[in-house]
Amino acid sequence: MSSANTANGRKVVLTGTTGNLGSLVLKHILNLLPPSSIIVSLYNPSKAPEQVKEKGIELRRGDYEDPASLDKAYEGADVLFLMSYPSIRYQVRVNAHVNAIEAAKRSSIKHIVYTSLAFAGGPQSSESVAAVMRAHLDTEAYLKTSLPADMTYTIIREGLYTESFPLYFGIYDLAAKPSEVSVPSGDNDGLIAFTKRDELGEATAKVITDIITHPPATHNQGEFVNKTILLAAKPKYSLTSLGELIGKILGTAPVRVNRIPPEEYAAPGSRAATFIGSPEMAMDWTTTYSAIGRGETSYRGEGSEELERIIGKTPEAVEVTVESMLKQK
Repeated sequence: MSSANTANGRKVVLTGTTGNLGSLVLKHILNLLPPSSIIVSLYNPSKAPEQVKEKGIELRRGDYEDPASLDKAYEGADVLFLMSYPSIRYQVRVNAHVNAIEAAKRSSIKHIVYTSLAFAGGPQSSESVAAVMRAHLDTEAYLKTSLPADMTYTIIREGLYTESFPLYFGIYDLAAKPSEVSVPSGDNDGLIAFTKRDELGEATAKVITDIITHPPATHNQGEFVNKTILLAAKPKYSLTSLGELIGKILGTAPVRVNRIPPEEYAAPGSRAATFIGSPEMAMDWTTTYSAIGRGETSYRGEGSEELERIIGKTPEAVEVTVESMLKQK
């Protein structure tokens, strides 16, 4: 797909392009839009991806804690790609998102694309027990209720990265390849719709391109306007079956999944508390498993249908990505 001549002078501001997903959105959008229609906004412009300089993309400083910098970063643009702020602290994250949205409202921006997370069940649901989803749901609600009549939004609930499976799978050590892991009880062996990160980047770039290439007169008729969409592969694996898959790939017995009380999982000095940052943050993380247990990460195929339609191919199987990760270590 090439849209090099269809931006009609409109510009998109991309945020988060140094991150795991944002960098892939930039990679794919460069195949869809001319560099002249892209602005990259970063807290630290000196860390901009190489493609920004190579392609002559306009680079601006945008700091979520400095609203004046956001006003300058968004000036003259039509669409804002708001990559969710990389913090696990609820209020810090919400404040960053609100500052960005308010700056967009003061600017020429007319549409905001926000990357949420694929918890809560389906795109119509607004309830989740996962602490990691709270800031996303509050940001979604703020977008839906605070924008003026001449602004629109798209909320993308991005699937859980297959590349992040070790985090969910008891902070699995890819190098050591342990024979057992421990997770908080509560997941009820629910399914998780793991999704390859590069395909999420590709689909997200295509959604942004669809929005920016619609002429202003027809923009409100676009298929992604004022909608929440789910991008996720078909849910196939639970934690137990993921352990079986790893054993099959390694030619060993299945990796045993021990389910332990959340308090034990998050205790001071535990693997989780050390890896995640503190016992309190690890305890918040245990709510992720309760969300899995109540079906928040299993979507009955609705996300996979949208993802496949947008990228034009069958999403990469979890088995392929996991095998590649295991064999790289």
